Amino acid sequence: MLATTWHEVVFFQLRSISLPDAFENEIQNTEVKGQDIHTAEAELQRETVKYKTNVIVAQLAVNSTIENAYGNANKTIFEAQAVKSTIEEVVSKQSEALSYMKANLTFGVPEIMTYLKTNLVKDYSDGKLAM
Repeated sequence: MLATTWHEVVFFQLRSISLPDAFENEIQNTEVKGQDIHTAEAELQRETVKYKTNVIVAQLAVNSTIENAYGNANKTIFEAQAVKSTIEEVVSKQSEALSYMKANLTFGVPEIMTYLKTNLVKDYSDGKLAM
């Protein structure tokens, strides 16, 4: 009768093993493919980071464009309001002055019209005026 025993070997080191050439080649190919997989995973991770970064940069560019558009629109609105308020103030003061002229200086409508025409001609002295 053959007895079977169990042995635990600690610190076993195999220095060389002789395998057929086909096995040796396939082991080498397996290691190379493992390295290729590792390289491809690293490249995938790098490309993913680049893609996400490009998306974030594009989103920020969109936000920048929108904010610039709002800024330019508000600038145009505020400039128009400033011009409007200035014109309103000038017209209001001119109206007050014409009312004063009519009430206190005994100017009639014909004299006021003459006055306005004279000032209009004075303001456009380069000759590009039609009445």
